[in-house]
Amino acid sequence: VKVNISGGTLSGVNEGISASSGTVLNITGGTIKSTSKSAIYHSGTGTITIGTKNGNVSKKPIFQGGTYGIYTTSANTVSFYDGIFPH
Repeated sequence: VKVNISGGTLSGVNEGISASSGTVLNITGGTIKSTSKSAIYHSGTGTITIGTKNGNVSKKPIFQGGTYGIYTTSANTVSFYDGIFPH
């Protein structure tokens, strides 16, 4: 499964996004937040790409987790190019 997020607000109590094994997340904008646990929870293997690798740094997307910004349970590839994790 491939999920592209470029704007808007995703929010949840436990997770803003919950993804399972094999999921590819491409996040280039928006706000993802959780009030109690993690903004992104990814179980199993997969790929998370945050922002765009273009030499310009952006403050979007925004990740706000109650405990974690990103929580993975297995070997995942996380590429971080843009965005912020405010506390």
